[in-house]
Amino acid sequence: MSEAGDRQAGRRDGEAHGVGTADEGRVRAVVAATRMISLEPDPRALRHAPETLAEHVKTAVNAAFEDLRTAVAADGEAPVIDPLAMARQFRSLSDDLDHRMTAVTGSIQESATALRRDAEVPGELPTMEFGDMFGQLADLLEIIGGVPDGEPPLGEGTVTGGWVRVTCEPGPRVVSMTVQRRAMRGTAELAGHVVAAVNAALEDLAEKTRELRKEAGADPEKINARIGELRELGVTRMEAYGQAVSGLMGGIRPYQ
Repeated sequence: MSEAGDRQAGRRDGEAHGVGTADEGRVRAVVAATRMISLEPDPRALRHAPETLAEHVKTAVNAAFEDLRTAVAADGEAPVIDPLAMARQFRSLSDDLDHRMTAVTGSIQESATALRRDAEVPGELPTMEFGDMFGQLADLLEIIGGVPDGEPPLGEGTVTGGWVRVTCEPGPRVVSMTVQRRAMRGTAELAGHVVAAVNAALEDLAEKTRELRKEAGADPEKINARIGELRELGVTRMEAYGQAVSGLMGGIRPYQ
């Protein structure tokens, strides 16, 4: 079996889950989107030194989360969206839209200049000012996806007086795990300790992420309010542009 995780993701009770293995299949982990479901260690895995076993378990858990992400994408489910990546796309759209708007405005100017030979054309030509709205959306997405000073939060989880300690980073991904010999008395005991510690770390990570995003201005109420403002701004600008075009067309008068 692959140390990177077998592609065995599926569903349990309607919930997508991922599967990862390590130590030639002797350690098997199952995860859902935000939690670990189970650990299935073969009794032979308990023969390892605690440090080696912890590394195998960490590999299996991370492979399971990667398996889940791959399966979700393959099934066409709504993917986990990276706000910062989307922000970069909006900034690119903003630059492209500004360029296109400049070209369209220039074309309108040329047409108006040609038309003035035979008709009176109002001096004020409408301009389309929508490109900066993508920039404002990008600003908002960067607030949602960012954290102060760009430092990612780390979640910490421990059980039974430190018999198993886990540190997770966004992804999620386990970055470190320690297992004491006392946690290796049996496969069921080990599985229970690891699942509890991983889930405690994931919960701590989620809470720290919420707090950091709130500090960065990503409070849900403020975000929703800002989204509403941008929506209204878009409607207002569309109406203003439509009225300007209508006024331009209505103001054209043939020379007598």
